[in-house]
This record gives sequence, C-alpha cells and structure tokens, in this order.
Amino acid sequence: MRGEKMSTEPLKNTELSISPQVIGLQVESMNQDIIPNDNFFVRSHSNQPEIDINTWNLNIFHDDKHIKSLNYDDILSLKSHEFKNVLECAGNSRAAIQPPVEGLLWDNSGVSSAYWTGVSVSQILEGIETAGCVEIAFIGADVAMNPTTNANEQFGASLPIDKALLPEIQIVHSMNGETLPISHGFPLRLIVPGWYGMASVKWLTEIRLLSKAYYGFHQSEYYVYQKLGALESDKPERVTSMQVKSLVTSPNRGQSFTDCPVLIRGKAWTGTGNISKVEISLDEGKSWHSANLEHNSEPRHWTSWEYQFENAKPGYYIVQSRASDSEGNIQPMKFDWNFRGFANNGIHGVPFRIKPD
Repeated sequence: MRGEKMSTEPLKNTELSISPQVIGLQVESMNQDIIPNDNFFVRSHSNQPEIDINTWNLNIFHDDKHIKSLNYDDILSLKSHEFKNVLECAGNSRAAIQPPVEGLLWDNSGVSSAYWTGVSVSQILEGIETAGCVEIAFIGADVAMNPTTNANEQFGASLPIDKALLPEIQIVHSMNGETLPISHGFPLRLIVPGWYGMASVKWLTEIRLLSKAYYGFHQSEYYVYQKLGALESDKPERVTSMQVKSLVTSPNRGQSFTDCPVLIRGKAWTGTGNISKVEISLDEGKSWHSANLEHNSEPRHWTSWEYQFENAKPGYYIVQSRASDSEGNIQPMKFDWNFRGFANNGIHGVPFRIKPD
C-alpha cells in the first residue's frame, strides 16, 4: 500500500506538443519516488477522445464476434490490486542522439512512476474461451489516420496470449489513489509492466481475442527498430521491453557547489529482472564506483540511488551513471542506433562545478 507522502511542491514540465498532447517531466524533478498525476509525463498519439462514462462500455470480441460488454461499474466491482510501475516512452532521450533521428525530440523527460490500481486481464476474461487465440489486442478510443492505408484507425497494441494472461498485466482505473485522469486514459488504461509506454493503451474500449496476429500502424510499422539500410518490408523487430537505464537527477546541469561532499542522486529501471547495481564515474568512464541503492520490493518500479562525492578538488566535473540488472544487462555508453531513436539507454552525464573556498 501507499506509504510515501506526496510532495505539494510543483514540479517542472516541458510541453513538446499541444496536439497531440505530449508533456515531459524534467529530470531534476524526478527525485520523488512517486510522481503526482498532474506532473506525470504525457504521450498521446492523436487528439484526446471524448468519453461519456454513462454510455461507455468495454467490449470483448473473439475476432469479429462480440462476446461480452462491461460498463464502468462492472469493472469497479471487481477485486482491485494496487502496484507501483514506471512508464517510459520508447522515444525518451532521443534528442541527444547523433546522427539525428526521426520523432519528437524528448530529452530525458519521458519517464515517470506512479501507483496504479486495477484488475488483471485474466480476471476480466474469466470464463471466456481463449482456445485458438494467438494474441489479445487492446484497442483505445483515440483515432488517427493510418498513413499506409489512408484510413482512420483506433490506436491499439497486442500481446501474445500467454503474456496477456499473466497476473501482472493489468487494466487500471486509478492512479495514485485517484480516478484515472483523462490525459492518462480515463476510464481504463492497460498497463504492461516492463514494456515501453506505447503498449499501455489509453482510453481502452475493446479487448479482442485474435486467431491471427494483430495489425495496427503504430505497432506494426512505427514502433519497430528500423536499422540503416533495412527496407520496411524486412519486418523489423517490434519495440517491446524497456532496456536497463539510469538517469542522474541531482546535481542539475551546470550546478555549482561551494563545499563537499556533493550528494549525487538518480533513478534506475529495467524491463527485465531487478536493478542489481548502479555505478558512478567522475572521470569520463575511466573508473566506476558503486552507488547505494534504495530498497525496492517492486521490480517494475524505478529504483532510487545515491552516491557521496567526497574530498573533491575545485573544478569542473561530469557525473555519469551506469545501471546493471539481475539478468546481466548493463547500460551501454552508447545505444544501438535506429532510425527513430527508440530505446536509447546510453549512459547519462551531467556537468557540474565545485568552486574554490
């Protein structure tokens, strides 16, 4: 259950787009364990849909055959589960990539963590036959033009049937103890722990049990690792699991200090396993020193860490952080370049200064 007190101090936000709405949370505002709803980053793919909760239903289909409808009260009547989960936009941190890449130029602001409350997909589908299904697709109410078909298409994403029915795959109705805000998907949002945020479909309106693979522009053609020289027809790999990553949240870029020690803080997360180690370098990667990790009992929540930089001489420094997880993944100095800059988990550095006495 929730134990932390939510700070009332306003956090900084960066608006990247008005329509569709895209808002980032500045890195120095990530020192909180839980990000308040009003400050949690926002990534929408089209204009926010209008939802009338009095007529809204969650419709369940087997291919094109309608099986069942649930209204909002039906969902709220089910036994709910609260959990912490970090979401990161797949395009987070692409602004710093060279050569430049296609897409919204996120700095490092497309990541936040919250408490979510909801019910599992398997709970909602209890009693419904899934034999012969290979995937489950989750369809939102937001609509945009598919540039390949030139037809309007609802945003959606699918999961393999075995993954979709895992207990951690949740359909949430609350965020940080409050009704899910409209910008985050009211009335219902899918949460896929460990995967990049585009899989966590907002404004959920349909669940489709499919006997063949789902097609949607964003999943099938946009959120893919497009390499240089590879043709679109080569069926590039789909973007799914978050890569192990850390960010320095303090000091701020260019901050000056007049004495030591300097407290260095940050966050780390991974889509697989648990964060096992965060290391700090203050000499451009020549040497690395272990940071102290805060206990984290929920592996899909971010982990807070800190390091005391002691006995430093006056001068100019860059602090870098490198995370490792229990599956053996280590944050790289540079990420594996792709055309849209997805999954950039290259090592983050922040310059700061220690002034003479």
